[in-house]
Amino acid sequence: MALGANNKLPLRIARVTLFWWVLLTIVEFGDNPLGVLSYLATEEFDWRTSLLVILASSATVAAVIFVQRELARSRIQPTALLGIECSIGEVPTSFNALPRIRDPRKERLALPPALDVWMVQAKATWPAHHNLLLAVWDTYCAHKHYPASHRRGGHASRRLHEHCAAVAVKALELAPGFEYSGVYVKARRRKTFKVLDKKDPAYKLLPQDPLIAVIGMAHDIGKLLVYRVSAKGDIVANAEEAGNTSHDDDKGVVHDVLAPRLLSRMPEYWELPDHDREALSVALAHYHHPSDFPIDKYGLPVDDRAAALMGILVAADRAVGAEETGVSASQDQEVDDYDADQVWEALVSVLCEPGRINGTGDPEKDASVRIGQKHEGKIFIREHDLRNLVLKKLGETISSGPDRYKITCAILAALCDRGLLYAEHRSVSFSPHLPMYSVGLYHGKTTKHITDFAPAIVMHSPPPTMAELGRLTYLADHVATAVIKAASFYHLPVPPSESWIQEKNAAAFGAPTGLSADCPAEDGAPDQLTPPQESESGNARPSDRDAQRALADAMADLEEEAEEEALLQFVAEEEASGKPKKGGASKPGRRPLGLAALDPTASAEMSRVVMQALEAQQHRKKAAVEAGKRSTTQEAE
Repeated sequence: MALGANNKLPLRIARVTLFWWVLLTIVEFGDNPLGVLSYLATEEFDWRTSLLVILASSATVAAVIFVQRELARSRIQPTALLGIECSIGEVPTSFNALPRIRDPRKERLALPPALDVWMVQAKATWPAHHNLLLAVWDTYCAHKHYPASHRRGGHASRRLHEHCAAVAVKALELAPGFEYSGVYVKARRRKTFKVLDKKDPAYKLLPQDPLIAVIGMAHDIGKLLVYRVSAKGDIVANAEEAGNTSHDDDKGVVHDVLAPRLLSRMPEYWELPDHDREALSVALAHYHHPSDFPIDKYGLPVDDRAAALMGILVAADRAVGAEETGVSASQDQEVDDYDADQVWEALVSVLCEPGRINGTGDPEKDASVRIGQKHEGKIFIREHDLRNLVLKKLGETISSGPDRYKITCAILAALCDRGLLYAEHRSVSFSPHLPMYSVGLYHGKTTKHITDFAPAIVMHSPPPTMAELGRLTYLADHVATAVIKAASFYHLPVPPSESWIQEKNAAAFGAPTGLSADCPAEDGAPDQLTPPQESESGNARPSDRDAQRALADAMADLEEEAEEEALLQFVAEEEASGKPKKGGASKPGRRPLGLAALDPTASAEMSRVVMQALEAQQHRKKAAVEAGKRSTTQEAE
């Protein structure tokens, strides 16, 4: 900033100085302004000190001006970044590099042993690749609280750095036997099919390719941008809700596209050779969207190496995901006959039908409608009924043969993928498998056994963010108590060993029988290690229909008793208080009492309702006594 004719700074300084001079003079010599001149001639005025103050102030102002001018000049100096030059200031970028750990000796987490061995070899042979992988790892370490998945229980609740390190190790393990034959599409729970052939029929991916470990480690780094995570590691926002490029790709995934962008902000990335950078970026950006892989004018992959790297990454990520979620390769293949999206849509449609969960309140209707109930944040569903209803939605034939559990595995897999499958009981995990359970239903107060759901699918109550299942999220708990007795795995194509099942059930339920402490001992727990028998048509046996009707009647009786108890309690509270209760809000856990409870003036109507409730209760007790007498007489005869 030159002090030229157009510079107004000196004039402004003079104005400020004159202002304060006049103001202080008036304050000190208000009645005699000219007295300041005589004061300057006295011995009290120290002109040397005043001169030093003036010089120091001027020097300070000059120094501030100089520093500001130099900083402004440095900000507008020409810069260059990756071959791009900017004549004024820094080259504009969409975002900066993510923060890394500051002190590697204290903050860097330990790598898996297999990666440690690779790092030692790479440091001597491929230093640029070594440095990039280390930079990615240091970035993960600075975000070690980030989860690997936004879904509850996804990736076995691993942290992001743990999952990525596991994929890198798995990629190194698969490399010697990996065969590249083209680009394939395999969304989770869907059939695999080829979309692109090899460009060079003779090309083979070298097992010692240094990008194999790097791509495995960096494949999910984009999640650091799409997730907003609290200090406790909970995801508070997820930007990964966009659409996909094709119905064959993984839906709503964008973190693969963001990965090369994040790497490009790391200086270590630009130390790689050009062809390595290109192959790494193309493979990372498309491993969730292989159908959008770039092609040449002949419809073949632009680079076989990039396509092969993407292929081994997909294989490693899928293998690690199967280990984490408890779905083996055989189980994943088992559900290939069903489209994952169609199964999920059919499942949502069935579960959200009125009365399917908790019933409608009508015993006649519930005998054929209700398939499950909600209790303490979990939903318990009869597997047989759910299976047939989903098959009907899909337009499939109901089967009773050995393949009948294929759709069951697809349903369990759909719930597992979304973090809804109940796969851990009392801190005992049943992974790597997809369990079903034997569930007992009991009277909420007398603990009398009502019936069993065996086998049953148990799922978590959906979170509020899962709008498609919102009907279940806000559904109240049923009055009956549900108790999980044992886990079963006979529906799986390759079930775990019997010893493993017994060990897990004993740890989770306290005894090999799988009885819960809340479950009456005399009821026992049915053996669910073998599948129940079904009719040739796949429908329930006639006795099952009777059992369903009996269950509906028992549930209706239980609900009526709860209603009567609530009415009696309401009247008792009114009498105790000496005046009618006002307001319509009921206490937590109490069922709605109707219009009479909302209107304090409707005492006559309330009395009539209560009398009806008392008469109904006495009638049932009398009927129960007579039924007991008839049973005793029949046994004696």
